[in-house]
Amino acid sequence: MKFLGKIIFFPVAIAVVLFAIANRHDVGVSFWPLPFDAETPLYVALLGALALGILIGAAASSVSVGKWRLRARAGARQKGAKSAAKPNVASTAGAIIDSAPTIAHRPSTLPAIRRAALDED
Repeated sequence: MKFLGKIIFFPVAIAVVLFAIANRHDVGVSFWPLPFDAETPLYVALLGALALGILIGAAASSVSVGKWRLRARAGARQKGAKSAAKPNVASTAGAIIDSAPTIAHRPSTLPAIRRAALDED
């Protein structure tokens, strides 16, 4: 995954640097409802707007997914509470198997099986 990230990051970084070099002209930026104006290079204005849009989109996405995340956490808590109330099936099965009577190994009366058993020893 790190390798894929590097494959994507480096071309994007090169494109951003080339964009910044090509768009160094100053532009006026006005923050309309506020009485602020600024002169800044074009690349700063555009990349700043892009970064601000990414932040706003991430915040909106996080807020909209929040209710689903809360439901999933509540479901996980309920599931955990239900499984804690039930006995563990694996441990119950293990206890049953451990308490089962064991069958003693008796040598076979068939000659072929007896010979194979002697060969294994």
